[in-house]
Amino acid sequence: MKVSRTYEAQSLAPSFYQSIDLFIFGTVTDEERNRHLAGLWNGQKFPTSYHLDYDLELEEYSLITAPLGSIPEQGTISAAKADITAHLRTQLDSIGVRGKNLLVDITGISQPAIFFMLKLLYEDVRPAHLFFAYTEPFRYRAKSLPSSEDVFELTERFIGLRALPGFVRRPIERRKPVIVLLIGFEGKRAKYVCDTLEVESDNVRVVLGFPGFRPGWQYFAYGGNQSMIEQFQSHRFIWPAAANDPFEACSALYEIRQNQVESKMDSELILAPIGTKPHSLGAAIFALQNPTYTRLVYDFPVKARRYRSEGYGTTWIYNLSRLVKDGANIPTN
Repeated sequence: MKVSRTYEAQSLAPSFYQSIDLFIFGTVTDEERNRHLAGLWNGQKFPTSYHLDYDLELEEYSLITAPLGSIPEQGTISAAKADITAHLRTQLDSIGVRGKNLLVDITGISQPAIFFMLKLLYEDVRPAHLFFAYTEPFRYRAKSLPSSEDVFELTERFIGLRALPGFVRRPIERRKPVIVLLIGFEGKRAKYVCDTLEVESDNVRVVLGFPGFRPGWQYFAYGGNQSMIEQFQSHRFIWPAAANDPFEACSALYEIRQNQVESKMDSELILAPIGTKPHSLGAAIFALQNPTYTRLVYDFPVKARRYRSEGYGTTWIYNLSRLVKDGANIPTN
């Protein structure tokens, strides 16, 4: 299986798709891009596939056998719900993930479920090879009444800022908390995180998606977060990372950590992955590799189901096999 860290899905030979034993996907919204990857099999032998659904408010999930690209009925999903921290590890074992070639399409899966599943695959239920996939949107639908902090209709409300399942950890005493915001278009999310954590000035670091999924999209992200950036003077502490690349985001976090070490700050990094899903994946990788001085917090946003993205862009395949191979660190450059 010759696959580098990041590949365009359409450039992969049919042998890659034939080698996949298990496929996990989700459809948290009705966006077309949630189902795009399933069409790339092009008549190849389909792997055993499962639909993953996660309830943000109840922190319950379902993992149900389903044909590629299909959505189980809501009643079937509801009947299969279980506590994710108590049952997902056992179910991943029962469906035969251990020692198999696993592909997970994170495009339509809620982020808390992505984070917890990756933690289990990293620490315990290790597949032989692990690939995550993500399909970019072609465009986002603009709000009818946009503001400087919200140009697109993405989030309806927040459930609340708290730790992600599987990543609960007490603050480290006598270590200064430094907040790292992996930002997206929604400035209100960054403001909510900073207000809730009562962030002090000079304690904010920013990872900005540059280049963005589309030319110029980084300006939407910067503009939407400009008031927060100015308030905390964090324009001095912005790290660019390609919006579609989890490895660049992870590398930026290592640079931020090194910057703290070089400045002799005995700090704890609090990561808030509120931007792109590839950046969130990079934050998860960093947190798993550096648990002693890293915390993860998430605002649990309830997504707008009717007014999000249209069409689909590039589908990326991320090779995480080295991450799950004896817990080895993924190189960041």
